[in-house]
Parts: sequence; structure tokens; C-alpha cells
Amino acid sequence: MAALYVTTAWGLCRRFGVQYLPILWLVASLLVAVPMTLLFREKFSQAIPNPGPYHPVRAFALGTSVAFGLGFGLAALSVRRRMLKDPSTILDLAVVARGVGAFFCGVGLVLALFLIGDLRRLLQQ
Repeated sequence: MAALYVTTAWGLCRRFGVQYLPILWLVASLLVAVPMTLLFREKFSQAIPNPGPYHPVRAFALGTSVAFGLGFGLAALSVRRRMLKDPSTILDLAVVARGVGAFFCGVGLVLALFLIGDLRRLLQQ
């Protein structure tokens, strides 16, 4: 998914310019966040009738959506930086690898924050 996003972002930049990257970032983030929210709502509505605001299911849904949003954002910044550095560069494996690496750095950063919060809660018990 990250490689497809980077390839799409690169093609969009080559054709229309870097000013359209925020729109692609928003669309990709919504394409992940909306189905995740609907999936969690459908799967857990009967099992957990009224989860509180800090319930682990809600935290996981929010964390995943934010993680993918940040990952897409960092991948878009990677493509933007490469495109502004040399607009005549062709898409190659190195560009895709940098974008995918930026994506996973964003996902890992958000998930690490949630892991720290969970560990803190476990140590307090």
C-alpha cells in the first residue's frame, strides 16, 4: 500500500506539480480512516455497547487512523523533497524505498506513542 501511494504521489507530482500532494494525502488518509471506523463500529457495537472515550478499541481505531495519516504525510513529504531537488529524476526503486521508509517511520512513531501509553498504564496497575 505504501509503495502504491508513493508511486501515485510521484505520478501526480510529475503531471500536476507538488501543490496537489496535500489533496492526495487527505484522500488516502480518509480512504483508510473511514473504513477502519466503520469496521470497528460494526464489529464491536454488539460486544461493547457503550465503550468509554479511553476504551482500548477506540484507542486502537484512532491510533491506526492517525498512524496511517502520518505515514502518508511523511511519504508525501519524501516525494515532495525528491521532486523539488531534481524534477527530471525518474521514478526508481530508491525513490520508492525512501517513501516507503518514511511511511513506516510515521506509522511506527504513532504506534510507539500508543505502546508507551499502554506500558505506563500496565506499570501503574
